[in-house]
Amino acid sequence: MEILYSCDIETSRQDGYPLYRIPGIVCTNKGTLIVYYECRCAPYIYGSHLNSDLSVIDVGMKISYDKGKTWTERKIIASSKGRNASNNPVMFVDGDRIHFIYMENYKRAFYKYSDDEGETWSDATEITDSFDEIREQFPWTTIAVGPGHGTVLKNGRIIVPVWMASDVTCIYAHTPSVTATLYSDDHGKTWHMGDVIPTLGIVNPNESCMAELSDGTVYISIRHQSPDNDRYRCISKSKTGIDNWQRVYLDKGLQDPICEGGLCSFDKGILFTNCDSPQGRVNLTLKKSTDDGQTWEGFVYEKNGGYSDVAYDFETGNAFVFYEKDVLDKLVVTAISI
Repeated sequence: MEILYSCDIETSRQDGYPLYRIPGIVCTNKGTLIVYYECRCAPYIYGSHLNSDLSVIDVGMKISYDKGKTWTERKIIASSKGRNASNNPVMFVDGDRIHFIYMENYKRAFYKYSDDEGETWSDATEITDSFDEIREQFPWTTIAVGPGHGTVLKNGRIIVPVWMASDVTCIYAHTPSVTATLYSDDHGKTWHMGDVIPTLGIVNPNESCMAELSDGTVYISIRHQSPDNDRYRCISKSKTGIDNWQRVYLDKGLQDPICEGGLCSFDKGILFTNCDSPQGRVNLTLKKSTDDGQTWEGFVYEKNGGYSDVAYDFETGNAFVFYEKDVLDKLVVTAISI
């Protein structure tokens, strides 16, 4: 693996917003790249409450038609209207359609789609009621998809990772938390919740990413807050992606400092990006596995980073990582040969 080229997407404190965060990226079947991310309006002070998930937040996006070398101007596709937090944007490619789900204030979920490579989008439809299907298993007070991107299985099922928290004393708290999946079997017309993923012994599982393995099994990689000696990604698998999840395990080949990561399939297996460290958000690493996640080969592409996501272009055989760089100073896309 080697870096081919990089392109800055946004720089904090420039172009209208103090802070840009939470990167997601997809590659369409036509080879178009789309990036999407949170444009945060709160004052930017890293490590303080002012870098808040509940500040006023818009969701922005940009498109590249030349494999990530140049990008369109930013377009706002989920507006805060100056009063809300539009959180955790997630896209996924389903044939010629691109689906998009985002949250509002970690309480409501909305869905849009595009049939023209992200140029225009449908009106937003609220799908919060779908999350109520799981309330008997887990009486959530906070909900969120992703972040990153969802997955469309070979059988047509759309799956999006979900985390939920339940705290009636602080209804915006992110803990205690569990993970599950949101899915559609009719190309986004209706949405339903899968089961809570059993994570016995894992503390506060939350932001997750997933991919389909060679035999159709759904593989999910979960961030969590277990003690320091368990600073590895938590893994589970399911034949359906919505129920009968296997017993979770910690993958000792995937260190994680309690940070989000990204996952996707490629022509020979699966790709995973995260901060390969047990402590700080450093050593952003792209790893590939050609044996369904049993072993990994890694490549460090950025020293200081944070959240990241990855997409694969089957036409060129290159991966594209979209990530937070230099203590949230920039959002960057980097092309990497696989």
